[in-house]
Amino acid sequence: MSSRTTLLTAVYCLAILASGTDVTMGQERSDYYSTSATRTGADLSDWMKTVPDHLPLNFISIPGTHDSCALYGGDAVRCQTLSIADQLKSGIRFLDIRCRAVGDSFAIHHGAYYQKIGFGDVQKQCIEFLRQHPNECIIMSVKKEQEARKGSLPFTTIFANYVSQANDVWYLKHEIPRMGDVRGRIVLLSRERDLGGKTDDGLGGLTLWKHFIVEDHYSVPTAFHLPKKWDYVKANVDAAGFPHGAKCHLTYTNGVGGGGLPYAVARYINKRLFNHITTTRYVGVVVMDFPGPKLIQRVIQSKN
Repeated sequence: MSSRTTLLTAVYCLAILASGTDVTMGQERSDYYSTSATRTGADLSDWMKTVPDHLPLNFISIPGTHDSCALYGGDAVRCQTLSIADQLKSGIRFLDIRCRAVGDSFAIHHGAYYQKIGFGDVQKQCIEFLRQHPNECIIMSVKKEQEARKGSLPFTTIFANYVSQANDVWYLKHEIPRMGDVRGRIVLLSRERDLGGKTDDGLGGLTLWKHFIVEDHYSVPTAFHLPKKWDYVKANVDAAGFPHGAKCHLTYTNGVGGGGLPYAVARYINKRLFNHITTTRYVGVVVMDFPGPKLIQRVIQSKN
C-alpha cells in the first residue's frame, strides 16, 4: 500500500468515526446500523418456520448480538439498545450472555458494569418467546464475566439450577443439532468447562473449540486498524460459504479500542457487511453490535 493510500485510508477512517455522533452515541437508525431504543423493521419472530427440519444449524445463516444485554454503562460499554425480547422479534437467534456469580444466581455484566438484569429474566424472556413461536430456536452463549462475589455457589451449580427450572427447553448435547430437533429450544454454547453437564471430554453443550470456526479479533487499537478488522470479518463470512464438515463459522463483528468505541466500530463494519452479504451464499453465525433491521434480514436471507 502506498503512503498516499495509507494516508487517505486513515483520513477516511477518522471521518467515519467522527461522523454523526462524534461525542456520544446518540440515536441513529439505518438499514445496517441502529442505536435506537425502539424496535423497527419487519417482525421476524417466525423466520425459522421455513427452515427444513433436516438442516443442521451449521448450514443455517443466523444473526446474533455480541454482549446481548449490554445496554448500560456509557458509550464504552454499551453494545446494544434493544431488550432481549425485542432482539428476538427482530430476528436475532444467537445471544451472547455474560454472567457473574452472585450468591446463588447470575447477574448479567459487561466487564464491571451490571446490566440491570439477571439470568433468570433472560431465560424467562427466551422461554416466553419460544412458547409463542415454537418453530424457532435460540443459540445462547454462556460465559463468566467478572470475579464471583465472595461466598457464591460454583458457576456450574448456579447454571444447573437455572436449567432444572426448564429442562424441556435446554438442548445440552455435545453435537450440532438439526433444526427439527431444537424447535422451541435453547441450544447451549458453553464457554465454561462442565457447564452443560459432563461428557467424555468434560464438556457439555456446544463449544467454541470443537464446533465452531471463530473470528474474534475485537481489538481496534487505532483508526488505521479498522480496515484490518473488516478483513478479518469478511474472510470468515466468506469462508462460511464452503463446507467445513461438522463445524459452524462464527463471526464476531464487534470491536473496541483507540480506533473507536463499540458504536463507531459497528457503524463502520456493519455498513460493509450489509453491502458485502448476498443471498446466494451461507454466512454462518454473524454476531453484531447495533445491527440495523435490514442487516439482520440480509443475514437471514443468505441462502436460508
